[in-house]
Amino acid sequence: MIKRVPMRPIALLMVLLVGPAVLTAGAQDDAASDAADEPTLEERIEELERTVASLDTRLMTRTTGRNAELPSQLLEQRVAQLERSFAMLRADLQRIERTADAALRTAADAQRTAANAEREARAAASRF
Repeated sequence: MIKRVPMRPIALLMVLLVGPAVLTAGAQDDAASDAADEPTLEERIEELERTVASLDTRLMTRTTGRNAELPSQLLEQRVAQLERSFAMLRADLQRIERTADAALRTAADAQRTAANAEREARAAASRF
């Protein structure tokens, strides 16, 4: 069973990201004995995502009161950044497809060359 200890979000992020490395020497002994109770990577990621979502929500509520246009500007910037990332991924995928096609053609050429060399070797062997 995993112990749930109330933590500040930053401390929780550090524990989730760094893991037992931030524990004190006495706590490391306890952590070693509780290794079987340690959360899996998926559980740590889920907890991190929940914490980040909570921090995002708190940040949005704080900034909305101060500057109503700021969140929409941030969202527009994030969408633009995601679109750029998507375009880069698409270009990378097209490059990989071209490379794979070229490798396939090269392999087919090599196979034909090997078949021709085999035929020539058999023909040369049959002449002797």
